[in-house]
Amino acid sequence: MSFYFNLWESPQKILSTCSAFLESFVRTLDSVRKSRAEKLSSKIYISAGHDEYSVRTHPEWLRVNPNGEPQSELKFRRLCFNTPYLDLLTEQTEEVVRRYMPDGIFLDIISEVNCVCPDCVRSMKEAGLDPEDPEHVSCQAKKTLNKFTSRIISAAK
Repeated sequence: MSFYFNLWESPQKILSTCSAFLESFVRTLDSVRKSRAEKLSSKIYISAGHDEYSVRTHPEWLRVNPNGEPQSELKFRRLCFNTPYLDLLTEQTEEVVRRYMPDGIFLDIISEVNCVCPDCVRSMKEAGLDPEDPEHVSCQAKKTLNKFTSRIISAAK
């Protein structure tokens, strides 16, 4: 059984004072408990990288392509995991695990993507990499994905 959280329009913390969201929380918690009672596995889906609330409140967290434009897929703008967005996503993951105790977490929209946002450029320069060199940008993308993976695995334990 899977449970889906749409965090795009929600405040930074999973739970808010919004009564509709609190009702959703109670229904989800009840569903997780029922699935356990029936010996079913419960996993929770979190969209990672597409978070319109964070895009609106922190446009500086957007992924940036080599032309200096925000990256997007279809109508969704992508957030960079090398920005403080990763801190937010880590907190959200920890909170979901703590509150719901699911059998698993599924974070979607994860990929290794070249980015030249200010945070990635700063990281490249600190590492002695050239943000103008596509191979160095690709190297930074790998480092960012590795950092993301490490942080989220720790948060989900």
